[in-house]
Amino acid sequence: MRHAPRGDAAGRVQRLQEAAVTSSGATSSGAGPSNAGSSRASSGTAHPPTDYTRAPGENDWITMTPVDPTDPTASIGSLVKDATTHISTLVRSEIELAKLELTASAKQALRGSIFFAAAAAIGLFSLWFFWLMIGEILNIWLPRWAAFVIVFGAMLAMAAGLVFLGIRRMKRIGKPEMTISQAQATAEALKNAAARAESSGSSASAE
Repeated sequence: MRHAPRGDAAGRVQRLQEAAVTSSGATSSGAGPSNAGSSRASSGTAHPPTDYTRAPGENDWITMTPVDPTDPTASIGSLVKDATTHISTLVRSEIELAKLELTASAKQALRGSIFFAAAAAIGLFSLWFFWLMIGEILNIWLPRWAAFVIVFGAMLAMAAGLVFLGIRRMKRIGKPEMTISQAQATAEALKNAAARAESSGSSASAE
């Protein structure tokens, strides 16, 4: 007898085959495939091929020929299983491709951010020379100490302005009203459900 096909169809046919063999060994009336074949041979009917088996209590012979996944006569279950396998493989491949592309993009972004950080550091240190230049220019008309006092006051005024703008932006941040209302509604629903369950239990115990 040929090997049973793989997959769910193979397991189903294998179980039917084992059940048929068990039934033929347990019964003494000759209801198994071998006795059926001998009775058919004695009556002039050809015995079914050896790659066929029959389920107990059924008259249909079930083929044991392996199912070709590309066979148009394959079962719907086999086709669906193959399609699901191919789709999952395709999805995993696309996920791996996306990971590779994102990794490469992240590396490029990291390299670019290094240049931005270096530019920011250089710009920050250059501000000191800028204010020094302003002080030296004012020193043309004013004493040196007065020139740098003016520079220092200008820097403090700019810092105070930035702090004021930051405070205004922070005040615009409101409470998560939707989240709070949703949480309150959920808590109220849970309380009502608990109260209904308690009242139902009390009425049931009273009955």
